[in-house]
Amino acid sequence: MSADLDVACAKVGRYLYEFALLEREINASIVQILDLKSDAADVVSHSLDFFKKVNLLKIVANAIVIA
Repeated sequence: MSADLDVACAKVGRYLYEFALLEREINASIVQILDLKSDAADVVSHSLDFFKKVNLLKIVANAIVIA
């Protein structure tokens, strides 16, 4: 491989790693804020795409702040 390709692959890998950490934090926040138990937590965190998770977290957080 060329040096440029090695750098590009390293950057893509780092991006995917950071994205996975962010999604894990979002999942944990949804589970905590909705007080979900293990089975429900798995269903919610694995059945929604990233943007739906972010939207859900935003809606619930705003509802809690307003209440």
